[in-house]
Amino acid sequence: MIPFPKTEYNDIIANLNFIDEHFDIDDFRFNLKEYKRKGIDLIKKDPETGLTLLGIVSCVEQDLDQMHSYHKSAIEVSGGSFFAISQYGCSLYSAGLLEEAWDFGLKAYNINPTSKEILSFLVKNSYILGKTDYYRKFKEELIHLKFDFIDPDSFPEDDEKVLSGMIETVDTIMMKRPDLIIEQDPDFEALVDELVDGVDV
Repeated sequence: MIPFPKTEYNDIIANLNFIDEHFDIDDFRFNLKEYKRKGIDLIKKDPETGLTLLGIVSCVEQDLDQMHSYHKSAIEVSGGSFFAISQYGCSLYSAGLLEEAWDFGLKAYNINPTSKEILSFLVKNSYILGKTDYYRKFKEELIHLKFDFIDPDSFPEDDEKVLSGMIETVDTIMMKRPDLIIEQDPDFEALVDELVDGVDV
């Protein structure tokens, strides 16, 4: 088996991340079609990378059934490699499936507990999910290994870049997972308005 060049894969992933940041991906249909073709061609000589690439493209297209199918196939053909599992975790996170992403992040960590990328991923995701003990554990491991990382619990409040990044992350998850948005109940809102009107301030 001839592995797909890592630099070319990283370039494609960087492009897919750029596309994924745009809520309307219609302008990038040609690019996505090209990456799909590349993934299909890759399956013959490097099935793990080809299937993983197809899983990530499906994630960007918000085709979650295909995303799961490709990534699970990549994990199966690789025998459960760190690469296949960690990439699936990233796609799950990008799709807003944070609990599932957490599970696969942990599986990747159990294979390679000194990966800066996975430890940083687990710090961020455990913080978002409120898994305080895990957040502390993985944060301490990053510090022990002397890895630089962004601590979501201690960013400067006036750091516009960090704040913008966090807002974009939340916006992206909300756009991809509208089912997470709780619609306001008009009856409840009317009741609150009534109660507020009756209170002297």
